[in-house]
Amino acid sequence: MKMFQRVVDDIRGGENIDLYVTVAAAIGLAAMNAVGVVQVALLWPLNLAILALLATTILGNRHRLEEIGTAIASFPAQSIPFVEEFPVDFALRLDEARELWLTGTHHSAALTAYYQVLEKKVRAGGTLKFLLVAPDGAASKMAAMRFPGRVNPDQERMRIQSSLETLASLREIAPERVEIRTIDFLVDYTAYLLDPEAPHGVIYLERYTYKTSGGSRKPKFVYHRRDGRWFEHVRAEVLHLWDSATPWEPENS
Repeated sequence: MKMFQRVVDDIRGGENIDLYVTVAAAIGLAAMNAVGVVQVALLWPLNLAILALLATTILGNRHRLEEIGTAIASFPAQSIPFVEEFPVDFALRLDEARELWLTGTHHSAALTAYYQVLEKKVRAGGTLKFLLVAPDGAASKMAAMRFPGRVNPDQERMRIQSSLETLASLREIAPERVEIRTIDFLVDYTAYLLDPEAPHGVIYLERYTYKTSGGSRKPKFVYHRRDGRWFEHVRAEVLHLWDSATPWEPENS
């Protein structure tokens, strides 16, 4: 019954008419041949005509599928809601970038995984800009609320302070090319801006979660400069955060 209704709906909507005509013609010819109404000699050209029609239909569908595949492949990165892992070329892009902006709460994971890459970049003449949450502000205490269970706010404060000390040692290599700022605002993501002013600029963003799966399972997004408005949106937001932040200096400086 569902099959019959689908056929009726297709015909009313003008869909697949050629296929239904072909099927009806084939069934009709088979029936007429069975009762001897149509001579066998006439069936061959009719069969060839039906096969040609089927081949044309299949070829048309193949072209449509290829067009759909091309369209999907051309979709910009932000059309995908999120990814579980950054692309495999993330570390390579991070290493090759001449300018890096890193925005987030404390950057402890990034500094652990990529400190040598960052140090190499500074020594090679690269520019680094780091934005962290102020360790002694209200945002630092709020950041601890993101984790399941009860987490001592001092934990986040200590992680931020430790990262600031690590960044201070990195800045000693080239003070004019390493900037550090803090802001008393609960930034809800870690963002890596790689060469954000260049045509090949890209932003890797990892969104923080609230009392749900975190760690390496946090949702991740990738925005290329060529993608347009979402790249510009995130870039503009990071610039606003940077302008609202305070340059950081060690207490004993």
